[in-house]
Amino acid sequence: MVAAAPGALFGLWVVGQIVRDRTWLTGLCFYFPSLLCAALLAAGAGWLLWRSRRRLALLFAALALVPLLTALFAENHWHAPPSHAASDQDLRLVHWNVFYHKMGWERIHSRMGEENADFYLLSEVWPSADIDVMAKMLGEDYTALWIGNMAVMARGELRSRERLQVDGARPYLVEWRYDGVDLLVLAVDVQANVLRKRVPVMRKLREMIRVHRPDIVAGDFNTPRLSLGLRELPTGYTHAYDRAGSGWSYTWPAPVPMLAIDQCITGPRLALVNYAIHPTALSDHCMQVLDFRGPDSN
Repeated sequence: MVAAAPGALFGLWVVGQIVRDRTWLTGLCFYFPSLLCAALLAAGAGWLLWRSRRRLALLFAALALVPLLTALFAENHWHAPPSHAASDQDLRLVHWNVFYHKMGWERIHSRMGEENADFYLLSEVWPSADIDVMAKMLGEDYTALWIGNMAVMARGELRSRERLQVDGARPYLVEWRYDGVDLLVLAVDVQANVLRKRVPVMRKLREMIRVHRPDIVAGDFNTPRLSLGLRELPTGYTHAYDRAGSGWSYTWPAPVPMLAIDQCITGPRLALVNYAIHPTALSDHCMQVLDFRGPDSN
């Protein structure tokens, strides 16, 4: 009975990988992390070996290789795609779900300062936070902007254009002007509700991208990057990880992230230099860091 549990979970994982989140039920299977599935199968193999059931242990060990290889070579890649060389004209955007700053604003602020970013998008920020003061502590040229439960702190000028209407998500258009470059950022916060089917929400977000043509789309999507709703982006748009990233793409849950649910999508006007995921001990989400060149500085 104990050995059957990892085998059943493997079957659910296979269903999720084949059908993905086409339905709500298969979506739950799809969200079952590949690394966790591999670990449970390996643990089952070890238990069976301890019970001297060597053949079944070998089977479980072989099955564990399937989700492990999927994680290593399908969900992640290890060679960064060609990107533009770094220059003094590059800009940096950071997105970070700060987990309602439960680890303390001072520590979070210090970690933000280490990135020296030009644009910070923070998810899950309590309304009591004094983001204006926090922005000025980053530098005199920083301004701050509230957008729902997200906060933006950036060099230059910020203006919230509008909140777009998408059930199950809170997307906001933010106009950002800095150093003579005008950019449009679509900040996204998708509700973490396992009872809601995600593909329709992602399709509506894709339509918003197609209509408004933002330069960057970033936020906590609470949806894996390989979701059916995120695979076919509007023409000219792609995941920053696919264009300029490498290594582990997982962003949640820290300290052992196993799902890539925080996304950064870029449009055709930007030249990407680098995209990276930075783990931290200050939140249950990793930090996304995007280095890019604006359209007027190529």
